[in-house]
Amino acid sequence: MFELPTGEPLFNIKKHSDWVMALAFSPDTVLLASGDRNGGLHIWESFTGNLFYRSTAIRRHHANELAARLEK
Repeated sequence: MFELPTGEPLFNIKKHSDWVMALAFSPDTVLLASGDRNGGLHIWESFTGNLFYRSTAIRRHHANELAARLEK
């Protein structure tokens, strides 16, 4: 994650077991979801870089797109 317009790094996402293939922000930009080539899903707090949620693959297939609905 980088600060714009300076390009300074804010934090690094390094918890995936393989290449990250898809990224998506929540509508309020508070969360960032990342999907990897092994089908793993990670959800991050976008302002801190803290891991919010992690799921291993149900099927061994890479993620090209991410979509979710979080309910209160």
